[in-house]
Amino acid sequence: MGNANSLKHHLENAQKTGVCALPKRGLSEVPPELLKVAANLRTLDLSENKLTALPRAMEAFPQLKHLNCCQNRLGQLPESLGDLAKLETLLLSGNKITALPASVSSLKHLKTVNMRLYPWNFSSFKYVCVSYRA
Repeated sequence: MGNANSLKHHLENAQKTGVCALPKRGLSEVPPELLKVAANLRTLDLSENKLTALPRAMEAFPQLKHLNCCQNRLGQLPESLGDLAKLETLLLSGNKITALPASVSSLKHLKTVNMRLYPWNFSSFKYVCVSYRA
């Protein structure tokens, strides 16, 4: 994953700023140390890694507004994603996800979901707005 001191530095900054950016670090799992600062995070960027799963305990991130998990190896998302009551942006393109957990439909502040180019199942949503840009 890279240098442990580098991760420590990122987590210290995340504690202060509420922003944790760990893109392109070759992560195959979410670092357990991230949970130590989870309560303060508003933005989490885990894009362009090798993640196959997100933590089941997403409720550990109660302030999270922006989650970027683009370009990973995610096949599904935990049901606890619906516990992120403040989530506004969910970026998931470049994964193997074909459906969102039903709990996501309870996210009242969710404005943007990006899951380009994959077969979708929107049966859990009351309303769906799909746009296409060439």
